[in-house]
Amino acid sequence: MLALQNVTEANYPSIPAPCGYCLWWQKTEPFTEAMASPAAQPEKLAWWREVEAESGNCHKVALVDGAPVGFVQYAPARYFPRVQTFAPLAPSKDAVFIACLYLKKEWRGKGLGIAMLRELVEALRKDGRGAVETISQENATDNPSGPVDLYVKQGFRVTTRNGDNALLRLEL
Repeated sequence: MLALQNVTEANYPSIPAPCGYCLWWQKTEPFTEAMASPAAQPEKLAWWREVEAESGNCHKVALVDGAPVGFVQYAPARYFPRVQTFAPLAPSKDAVFIACLYLKKEWRGKGLGIAMLRELVEALRKDGRGAVETISQENATDNPSGPVDLYVKQGFRVTTRNGDNALLRLEL
């Protein structure tokens, strides 16, 4: 059975690699291997603590029978400098931005991504959030946030396109 658990100091190490240390969304410069290496974990952990203190929970780990299989990273878009590089796909200031919806490869195609997204949307609704957005790519299963069709099938609508990239939004 799938469960999404808020990330805490105690369970932070259970975040699947490379998510617990990847700084792709936290940087604007060209991506390097160092940004997704274990050496980047102190910087990612500091970022997580700052966002958590200012905006509340922003990470969830996905568990199946207690074992970590996935990860969700979300917060207001201002915490993710990389979104600036996706112009004209600018997320709205009123929305929570899903930066990553990740599943280990061996767990993909089993409906867990849909279940993770539904559970996150329900939690955001309960928190009184007004909308949720993400940037995704057409037909890209290795995209950090998941493929466009995953979101469209869950009621998200494409608000803007730029090449293969799309900004998707769901009113909560």
